Amino acid sequence: MTTVTTTTGWSKIKFAIGDNLISGILGISYGTKVEMENQYGAGNKPLFIGEGNESYEGSMDLYRYEVDRMLDSITDGPKEISRIAATPITVTTEQPDGSFKTDIVTARFPEFKRDIKQNDKMDKITLPLHVVGIKYNV
Repeated sequence: MTTVTTTTGWSKIKFAIGDNLISGILGISYGTKVEMENQYGAGNKPLFIGEGNESYEGSMDLYRYEVDRMLDSITDGPKEISRIAATPITVTTEQPDGSFKTDIVTARFPEFKRDIKQNDKMDKITLPLHVVGIKYNV
């Protein structure tokens, strides 16, 4: 049995949207899902698991100034986050041995909603991600 000890945490992760490093990120979530369904034949027990489509999901929490930078990158037409083309979001994690692991999440931003209330200490925006692909450990 192999025991893995890790000290990798938030402080060891770097983020980029396209070619721009971002520091105003508070969280990111992304993942892969495959449709699976039991397949039956004779009897009442499944014979195997059938697989269907693969899909992705994700979201990120950013400070408002990072969203403003993204909006400022739109040079023509209305400044709407949904107009930004599918963009690679790079998540690079330094490993305890000094090596790096990188995930690339290619996504668009289908929705922009601002939610700020009295006594909030920061202007945080949660952006749902419409993910079209994830490459793990590239």
